[in-house]
Amino acid sequence: MEEKIEAINQEVLKAKEDLYGFSFRWIKGEQSGTITDLQDVILDEVTGIIWVYFTDGTRINYTIIDEFMLRLDGNEANEIRERERFQSNPPLQQKKERNIQVIDSHTSSPNYITESPIRSLLQKQKPNWVEVNFKLKLNLPPKSLYDVLKVSFDDAEKEIIDFVVDDMDIEIIKEALRKNIQEIYKKNGTDRRQPVQEDDTQ
Repeated sequence: MEEKIEAINQEVLKAKEDLYGFSFRWIKGEQSGTITDLQDVILDEVTGIIWVYFTDGTRINYTIIDEFMLRLDGNEANEIRERERFQSNPPLQQKKERNIQVIDSHTSSPNYITESPIRSLLQKQKPNWVEVNFKLKLNLPPKSLYDVLKVSFDDAEKEIIDFVVDDMDIEIIKEALRKNIQEIYKKNGTDRRQPVQEDDTQ
């Protein structure tokens, strides 16, 4: 038992030595782009996970730190922080110049797009809600990675789902809907999908 505890302590010590002197930049996840500094390396005796804690309150499983974070030396981290600070707070003169609005004297009054007569008629119709079903291909992370992330990060499940949804191309969804709508109208009256019944009790 004592040998096992000693081996674990050695692993924690190696992790501290490995990370000492670096700043870290998140390259994946919700904190992507954020630079932070090492605070401590602590072993969770229940799960056996070596957690790396940072000064901004975040943490990560030591075994996947190089997958989600980029190591920076002190000078490099300071240069990036200074550059980002300058970009978010430009000099006063630069701010004034950016607030100048250039008006083109040749610009005429706004050109309003003439509404299509088809669209105009459609907008006047009573709503006819119809249920549609269509298939989508999703870029889902492997189950093995999903399990590791859930154990290693707080609120990992929500962030994984957000990642998948954010990665979706709205045009692909629209195209799938277009094809589905065409199929609905191609069917004869007996096969046509029935409108969704609205609940009048509410």
